[in-house]
Amino acid sequence: MFSNFTCFRIAQDIFHKLNKNGLCSEASLDQLFCEKDSKFLADRYVEGTCPTCAYPVQPQIAVVFLTHAALRMHVETSAMAVASS
Repeated sequence: MFSNFTCFRIAQDIFHKLNKNGLCSEASLDQLFCEKDSKFLADRYVEGTCPTCAYPVQPQIAVVFLTHAALRMHVETSAMAVASS
């Protein structure tokens, strides 16, 4: 069985390989987050503060996405290389 640390290292390794090959991109999204409660909030319940604790909320977070077009091209190129060998 894997430990949490082993799973973390495997996920980190996968991310670094994808990122190194240009298959990831970073963007900012409007996603409300309460730092005090450490949870994301549904925007329909928020009017500037967390509805649970009244803590001011953070309106943006940075998110990393897999770049679909680049990933698809990478998979197709790899598949063609395997098929031709």
